This record gives sequence, structure tokens and C-alpha cells, in this order.
Amino acid sequence: MGILKKKVYVEPGQEGLLERLNLHSYDSIIGMSGGRLVSQSRRKSIRVIWDAGRDPKRYFLKSLTRQRYTDILKSVLKPGPMRIITCRERHLLRFLKENGIPVMETAAWGVEEIFGIPISGFLIVEEVKGKDFVEVYREGNRSTRNRMMEGYGRLVGHMHTNGLDSLVRVSDIMCVSEEYEDFRKSMVLIDREWGALKAKTFSLDDRCYQLGKMFVKMVRFIGMPEPRDIIHFMEGYRKESPGDQYGVSEILAKSKEYASRLIKGKFRGQDLCSAVQG
Repeated sequence: MGILKKKVYVEPGQEGLLERLNLHSYDSIIGMSGGRLVSQSRRKSIRVIWDAGRDPKRYFLKSLTRQRYTDILKSVLKPGPMRIITCRERHLLRFLKENGIPVMETAAWGVEEIFGIPISGFLIVEEVKGKDFVEVYREGNRSTRNRMMEGYGRLVGHMHTNGLDSLVRVSDIMCVSEEYEDFRKSMVLIDREWGALKAKTFSLDDRCYQLGKMFVKMVRFIGMPEPRDIIHFMEGYRKESPGDQYGVSEILAKSKEYASRLIKGKFRGQDLCSAVQG
């Protein structure tokens, strides 16, 4: 058994992609300097790369250089399989897709390991052709916003009902059609670095804590939601969980409690749940 191993995996249907991109080894992928650099931090970079083959497409390459020893130690001590972020994201995308959630498509991924411990990795995903949810919402009229919020609520309701624990912010959604009220046709999730890789049972507190966090993120990206936004969101949420034992008022009241603890500054004290009376 070798001390150091570098593994590259290509998803079914993506055979030949790395050759067309002139990426012939793990090191050539991690050390790639071509394409267009989108973002870079000390240990992570994201690049846009182009496949000029018969069906030209754009891809995003996320690379993680060798992690700090403290991060590696945390990975060793953490319960469950040891996975670096890029590897975890690939598995989470596959898990969500298997459970009916439209997600961005992975093309290839890889990991570098020492004694089986992941220390670096990469993930290549296909570009989602569409518009940001936030952009569409800001430009949309009231009718469009109502349908978008219903679709967003249905997406989250489906995830909670099926025990899929991965927070969905409005900034995590790409709109790929105008059938906004049906997330299966109009929405695709991106950027899934964090989330559980197996289903769980969502308690009322689990649902409301996550909804509270989502409402706070909504304030950040699109402003304080109007009562109609909450109404249509919850209508969609309930459509995906018709047999749910929790009522809308109960869910919103507790979500408001969590949100009020998270919201800071000028938004504190504003009632995210004013759409529901009594």
C-alpha cells in the first residue's frame, strides 16, 4: 500500500472531457492555470474552463490545495468517512439528485490521500444555464415573485419531508425555466459544500431552525420579505408535505423565534411572520 495516492474519477457520460481539456493527471488538474480565475483564497480556487468539443460547454473547476495539519486532524477525529470538501460536495450532489432534487451536474472529481486521509481535492461541475433566483426575483413583478416563492417553498418542503438536511438559500438557486411554481422544472441547486449525506427525521425544531436561517438569508439577498412572500412560500411548503402534523401558524411562530435571534441591527424586531394572524 502506497503512502501517497492521487485518484481521479470521471462521471458516466463525461468520458473524454479531461483529454479535451488537456488534463491528463491529478497534478495537471490541481495546478491548472488556464481558463478564467473566478475566486481564490489561500487554499481554494475556482476557475471557469471551456470545452470546445462538438457540444461546447463551460465548466467550473474547484481546487483545494493541501490542507493544514489542523484541518486534517479534525477530519481524522470527526465521526464517519473522512472526506475533503470537494469530495463531500460531489457525494452530496449525487445524494440529493437521487432524492428528487435538481442539482448541478458533476463531470469529474479527485482526491489526494496520505494513508487514506484526504489532504487535497478537486471537483469539476457543468455550468447551469439560467439566471440567479435573486436576479429574477428582483426583476420580476408581483405575480412572478408569488410563483417563485411557491416553488422555493415546495423545494424546501420536499427536502424537509424527505429528511434532506442541506440549507437552501435563495442565492443557491438557478432558475432554468419560467415555471417557477414547480421547482422540479424551474430550479437547480448549486454550491452544495455542506449538508448531511443521509436522510433524517425532521422535528418541528429542526424545520423551524432551518426556516429561520433561510428567512434571515432572504433578508440579506432580497430584502425583508413581504407578507405575500411568506404566504406563497408556506403554501408551496405545505403542498410538499400534505400529511404533515405541524400547522402553518405553529411552524411560522417558532421560525420567527429562531429568526429573531439571528437577525441583527435594523431588522431586529421586524415580524417575518406577519402573514399569519392568530
